[in-house]
Amino acid sequence: MPHFHIVFTLPHALNSLIRQNQARCYDLLFFCAAVTLLEFGRRELQAQLGITTVLHSWSQTLLDHYHLHCIVTGGGLREDGKLEFHGQLQPLAAPAAFGQLIRQATRKKWVVYAKRPFAGPKVVLAYLARYTHRVGITNHRILDVDKTTGTVRAAPSSNGGVSVMAALG
Repeated sequence: MPHFHIVFTLPHALNSLIRQNQARCYDLLFFCAAVTLLEFGRRELQAQLGITTVLHSWSQTLLDHYHLHCIVTGGGLREDGKLEFHGQLQPLAAPAAFGQLIRQATRKKWVVYAKRPFAGPKVVLAYLARYTHRVGITNHRILDVDKTTGTVRAAPSSNGGVSVMAALG
């Protein structure tokens, strides 16, 4: 299924407010993004979209930049329970063709991997986040970590970014 990369960015004028109220503001950002996307899916597609979101709170230069990266399906489960077949999938509207697809997909047993994450849900989310977008600063860019002053010094990014000095925490 096609998917879209949607980014919800909060205005920089709210940065101070967000810094002091992170948990509440992040909850509101996630809630508003989800409601907006799910309502769009219901209204425009008559379907429930699939959504995965990752919060980023900094820019490439490590300045405050609060935004959600959302991976959103280009379709979803229809409210009436029926599937739709558009574009390249149009031939699957024929019951015989759809039946052939289902037989092909169920020839082998499906294996679902599920277990409790050994390091907790935060580690799993961090793992998934690495695959949705690059990080603001990779380990090879870190030149120095000064725990006494609480700062990190980093080399310029490979895409023409600037060298940065940022506060830890």
